[in-house]
Amino acid sequence: MFWTLFLGALNDNLFKTAFVFLITFGALSSAHDGGLWTPLLNGLLILVFFLFSAFAGQLADKFEKAKLVRLIKLWELAVMAVAAAGFVTESVWLSISWSL
Repeated sequence: MFWTLFLGALNDNLFKTAFVFLITFGALSSAHDGGLWTPLLNGLLILVFFLFSAFAGQLADKFEKAKLVRLIKLWELAVMAVAAAGFVTESVWLSISWSL
C-alpha cells in the first residue's frame, strides 16, 4: 500500500514537472507567457486534490481498499497514457485533458 502511494505521488510530481517544462520551453513558450501558465497549472493541480480528497476518503471507507486501489491504478494508467500522447505530440490541451 505504501509503495502504491509513493509511486502515485511520484507519478503526479513527475507529470507536473514535465508539464511545466513543456509550457515553459515547449509548445506555449512562443505563443504565450510561461510565467502565467506555470502558476496556473500548479494551482489547478492543487485544486483537484483539494476538491476530491474528502470524496476519496468517503470511498475508501465505504469499499474494500485493495479493490479500490486496483481500480484507481487502472484509471491512473489510462489517464497517464492520454497525457503521454499529449507530450509526444506536444499538445498542451491533450496533456491537460486528464484533469477534466
